[in-house]
Amino acid sequence: MKKRILSCLMALALCLTLLPTAALAEETEGTAQTPPAMGEPADPANGEAKQEQENQQEQQEQQEIQPAALAAGTEHTNHPICGETDCTDHSHALPSEETWKGVSSLNEINGAGHYYLTTYVKIDSTWEPADDVVLCLNGNDIEMESDGDVITVNNGVKFTLCDCKGGATGGAVMHKGSLVKGHGVVIRAGGTFSLYNAKIQYNQGSMEGRNDSAGAGVYMGGGTFHMYSGSIRENEALRDGGGVYMDGGEFTMSGGTIEKNTATDSSSGTYGYGGGVYINRGTFTMTGGSITNNTALNVGGGVCVWQNATAFTVSGNAKVTENKTSRDAANDVYLYTGKSITVDGKLDSTAKIGVTCAGVESGKFVTVATGAAGSCKEGNFTANAGEPYAIKVLNISRQIRVWRISSVMCL
Repeated sequence: MKKRILSCLMALALCLTLLPTAALAEETEGTAQTPPAMGEPADPANGEAKQEQENQQEQQEQQEIQPAALAAGTEHTNHPICGETDCTDHSHALPSEETWKGVSSLNEINGAGHYYLTTYVKIDSTWEPADDVVLCLNGNDIEMESDGDVITVNNGVKFTLCDCKGGATGGAVMHKGSLVKGHGVVIRAGGTFSLYNAKIQYNQGSMEGRNDSAGAGVYMGGGTFHMYSGSIRENEALRDGGGVYMDGGEFTMSGGTIEKNTATDSSSGTYGYGGGVYINRGTFTMTGGSITNNTALNVGGGVCVWQNATAFTVSGNAKVTENKTSRDAANDVYLYTGKSITVDGKLDSTAKIGVTCAGVESGKFVTVATGAAGSCKEGNFTANAGEPYAIKVLNISRQIRVWRISSVMCL
């Protein structure tokens, strides 16, 4: 009996010792799960720091937006006609008291003056500038959304196109996609067009007629084209003259590039001449710049000098290289039978021109260029066909000849 009572007392004592520990543990867990709400004391210095941080963030966002706006061509700086802000050629300076005027539509240009685009421009009919208009693309494109020519320079009109942005970020005269067809620029007899820094790009001829399908980038029905800089690139003619088709007039090229143009023929296969330039009639004078990486279905990957062409004249550091036919054969300047290049003045040592001639018999020669004694060196010209063809400069007769060498001939 005593043992039973003692056991009960010991159990009761044990229970009494456990009660405070459990209560304390329960209170601690409750405190950890639901801490008392405490408000932070007001700190004026901390509030000012927070406001300053927000202001800095807002300023940074505005700085990020500004370059995007400039790239879009909404801003414009005063510059010479050529578009180069560091130009030292006084002939490129704006006339006294003349300033650039911003326009958002070509319809706002209704007379002579200097204008710049403030935005990307889309048109659905050919724009015909007035006489003595100078337009800076300011990094914006002029895009034609329907079939037809983008710009036509008419008789008696002098028009200058430039771009102060230039290069990869520069604007272009173009068509909207490959399904919209027409020339980039058309120059009529008596018209004068000058190009600085701007691009004529992504234009495609159609098969509706001879004039529509030749000269996707530029079609010259006469007139004068001065190419000082800029590029005529990535245009496709469905007949001849991917970059430029000359049906008369004078083209002078002192700088810039004519590149990556193609002349194809989607039907008969009888066309596709002059990937870069096709000279049907008229005079092409090249004192600088380059015609490169153009392709023709047939011949004249770079330049095709056809039977009625007046002249293809070169000097300075002119380069016509790395052009080809659709069969991947080197074909820079193709000379129709009896045609030759004129060296007017002197070619620099850096000038390089590849030549292809129609039919040279074994052991015979064809004159590919003429010029004054000392006007060029054999290194200025290359026979596209390679061996057994070679270039020979004859200073006595003032001729540059391409020879087809027989097994017994040594030059």
